[in-house]
Amino acid sequence: MIRIVDVREDNIATEVFGGKAHGISLLYKHGCLIPQTLVIQATDVLEDIENIEFQESLIKKLSIFLNDNTYDLAIRSSCTLEDDFTNSMAGHFDTFLGQMNIDDVFTNIKKIISSIHKENKGKMGVIIQNRIRAEYAGVLFSSDPITYSKKQMLISYVDGMGNKLVDGKDSGTDVVVTIDKDNFLLEGQIDEELKNKLLLLAKESKRIEELLKYPLDIEWAIVGADIYFLQCRPLASVTGIPSDIYPVNEQNIAKIPKQLVSHDKIKLRLLAQNASIFISNAYVSIRNSCFKDLSVIDIPKSDFCKGYSAVIIYPQRLSNKVVRSFVGDKKKVFGSITDCCRYGIRSFPEYDNLGECLNGYFELLNDQYWVSATIVQEIFDPLYTGVIQRLDEGYIIEITRGHFLTKGVVPTSQYIVSKEKSVLERTEIHQEKWLKIIEGHVIHCVCNNEDESLVSLSDKDVKYIIDSFSSILQKDDCVVEFGLLEQNNDVLEPYLIDFVDDNSPIAISSGDIINGIISYGTISGKPIIVKNFDKDSLNEHFHNISEVEVVSDEKVIFFCENPELAILKLIENYNSKNIGFVFENCAIGAHLAVVLREKGIPAIKLGAKFWQISSKNICTIDAETHGLLPKERLQYE
Repeated sequence: MIRIVDVREDNIATEVFGGKAHGISLLYKHGCLIPQTLVIQATDVLEDIENIEFQESLIKKLSIFLNDNTYDLAIRSSCTLEDDFTNSMAGHFDTFLGQMNIDDVFTNIKKIISSIHKENKGKMGVIIQNRIRAEYAGVLFSSDPITYSKKQMLISYVDGMGNKLVDGKDSGTDVVVTIDKDNFLLEGQIDEELKNKLLLLAKESKRIEELLKYPLDIEWAIVGADIYFLQCRPLASVTGIPSDIYPVNEQNIAKIPKQLVSHDKIKLRLLAQNASIFISNAYVSIRNSCFKDLSVIDIPKSDFCKGYSAVIIYPQRLSNKVVRSFVGDKKKVFGSITDCCRYGIRSFPEYDNLGECLNGYFELLNDQYWVSATIVQEIFDPLYTGVIQRLDEGYIIEITRGHFLTKGVVPTSQYIVSKEKSVLERTEIHQEKWLKIIEGHVIHCVCNNEDESLVSLSDKDVKYIIDSFSSILQKDDCVVEFGLLEQNNDVLEPYLIDFVDDNSPIAISSGDIINGIISYGTISGKPIIVKNFDKDSLNEHFHNISEVEVVSDEKVIFFCENPELAILKLIENYNSKNIGFVFENCAIGAHLAVVLREKGIPAIKLGAKFWQISSKNICTIDAETHGLLPKERLQYE
């Protein structure tokens, strides 16, 4: 005979009584108020219910619910495959509520057990509870089911019984509870008495979550001062995500949560794969704190790999900053540096190896998020890196030796190219110093041979770069960042690094670029020289722009050697209508230059050292008038 037990008196295992029965027993075990509850052992054989001994036993146990020969009950399903970590199966099976006689009880039990054959999965247990005639009822997610945040809870409620909410007949009222340390804050205009009860519900639910160590989907009801927990299950939208590492490609896209697929760095690699564009290998590491940590980090290296860039992509920001680290093998650093230059180590990796880095990120995020994700991207050692962008007249290409062109800390050679891919204007530099990224170390290199310091592309190289990225250069606002690997046959092989959208309202013409315009506009203001930002710029990120309160309305023109990305900190403190920039060197595709154009901040490039500006009270830059030479765009008073 199948068993009938009171959840308060026995161990309720999922494989014996079903997932929902197990969840209710956990609620009782951890001190929550639950309705009087009986559970029937899971079966897929209707004859088990016809058994006379079983029926007599059930009638006897149902006496606790009997009132004037009827029972006021909630009879629910409890499938052995229901309410597990990967699939809640919510709404798959019927629930019966209301006044019933004994024949109704047996009929409803049989209907629930019969429904298992429709799904053809597992066995079906049955839950019998006294029906709670609720004043308010609903569902609660003890953490955010979409963002995976542990610091937000979602509550949906209706007046009266909650079945109309879970059945979809009433959309109910949704409220968000935010947790700030030990403070629970409920958003929205709600009756004060109900608000206090919902806050008690939230605190109790979070307590259970912390005990069970996974987020919960809870059904509840309020009667007077009592808060009943009717059932709970793992929050499958969170607990159903496994910890694992996947190569970023079309073959694995279905394994990656949808919230991550839309991230720029994921889309970049899928775009490159679909367009047959050469790009470094990348892997996404997904960590779920509901489960054990990943203990083995086994990522194969390609032939060009010289270390990794590890970037947290979910959540995208922590304390409003993008979190990234360079990681590699310390033992391989010096063997990867050639004899053609003198070098020194500019910065050391924060982590000794990739496993330590991913575990460090996991610990960093674990207090706030159940699920986090890091993209691990191979870093190559290119001869040059560069950017290419379409112009109305053709293209602009800018390159530098080594890395960090878009960070604005290195000078660049520049090529204006026609639509027919002919070089119209070439401005090339001798670069004596550059930066490499080798096994997580940023290496500062100095050229030993002046003849080898010229940063130069042949016409053939220029055409090859344009052809390599033509499929993603269809949009005028796309700035493509690329690298050039030096092959044995002296061919420079392009590969895609990244791209960003230049959302400036007006595209700059090639003639204005040649004549020093970085961003259109005119401005007069006090000159200020800006120095020594480059170290911070290496750790800065294009998306680390915070919306802070403007500190100063002073009209200022900043004089900078390079468009270093850390200068973003200056922009945040000023009204963008009252500032301008003058650069000694500046790539059109540098991230700071893109930001200046998007914000409409005037900027010019002189191509020469600044002279005597400290003694000037006011200067004016003209980044608007066509045909002026660079030196004519700056006037002193």
